[in-house]
Amino acid sequence: MNRGPKQETARISVLPRPAVVTPAPVNMTKTQPLLVHPTAATPVAPVVITSRPLQPAETISRPLCWALFATSLAIFLIQIWNYVVS
Repeated sequence: MNRGPKQETARISVLPRPAVVTPAPVNMTKTQPLLVHPTAATPVAPVVITSRPLQPAETISRPLCWALFATSLAIFLIQIWNYVVS
């Protein structure tokens, strides 16, 4: 008796490639026409520029804002320094 696996051989035949079939030409006369969007016309309304009133926040001068920022930054750095040293 043979105790090993049975040896089986399978033969696979190679099938020939099918011939390429070209599709039938499409008749474009039966299709719907493309959508044509109307061109957008720019409005001819005149542009009127008026000066607007200043808001209360815009009346504060820029140097004053920078001075307040520098003061708050200095206080913040002093607080960090006190925290690190103690």
